[in-house]
Amino acid sequence: MATDGASPRLTMGVILGLLVGISCSVSAPELPRPGTCDPFQLTAVSPAPDSEGIPPDVVPTLTFSDFPNPDTVDGSTVLLFTGFFYHTGRYWVDLVGRRAYFRPSGPLTLGLGYTLAVQPGIRSLRGCSLERDIPPATSSGGEALAIRFRVVAPGAARLPVPVPASAVTYEQVVGIFAAHCAGGACHLTGAEAPPEPGGCATAPAGGLSLCAQDARQALVGVPSRQVSRLVLVTPGDSSRSYLLRKIIGAPPVVGHVGVPDDSLSQEDQRAIEDWIDRGALPTQTNDGGL
Repeated sequence: MATDGASPRLTMGVILGLLVGISCSVSAPELPRPGTCDPFQLTAVSPAPDSEGIPPDVVPTLTFSDFPNPDTVDGSTVLLFTGFFYHTGRYWVDLVGRRAYFRPSGPLTLGLGYTLAVQPGIRSLRGCSLERDIPPATSSGGEALAIRFRVVAPGAARLPVPVPASAVTYEQVVGIFAAHCAGGACHLTGAEAPPEPGGCATAPAGGLSLCAQDARQALVGVPSRQVSRLVLVTPGDSSRSYLLRKIIGAPPVVGHVGVPDDSLSQEDQRAIEDWIDRGALPTQTNDGGL
């Protein structure tokens, strides 16, 4: 998640590249050489271009072929217009889904048409520019891509409001750590070291303990040793948290990532992402989502 107004699956193992030794990690794939870029394209948009009957509380969504850089998703690159007027709101990025979102500051007006303009300034985390490939039925307005839709008319039948997903708890996140980051020379004690599987290791790899009583303090607000401009967990902003980037292989990836069995599922990745975006709290309540 960003601020207001503003691959292959990889696993936890050597979170943040702090581990030393192959028992906990495998080498990260190399990023493209400087000056080279894989295609960075807009692959889907929601609402769909030229769609009708869109709910007034819609959250326009852009899906990309690579990880979008949250520092380039803001009011200069993604704008929502009604005629000559533009709307303010909140921008954020979901790195696991490779998506960018814009939530208008208030519900849209019933019956009116809107245009979502996407400027070419959006870049991927690899530094690649957004290419000009246009999804079907999306028009080009000068340098920008224009996605037009119309909000449901007054009195028309509306789609049911979805039930918000339950918030991920800190206990669930600790359970993911215990399942994927334990074992000899890793961040917790493992099942091979009873009687406390998943407990605190006496000498965790890289000094990073991920047992229940240590993990939050070791992660939240702690600068990354590998990329000094990022912290391990930035509460409320998973896209700028080095922990999430490390476990999904989003740049900058330095050193080692993952464990040999590559067992961290996308569901686990999303659970960690959700916990961070909801504030990385020691306890959680369902706040209705982002």
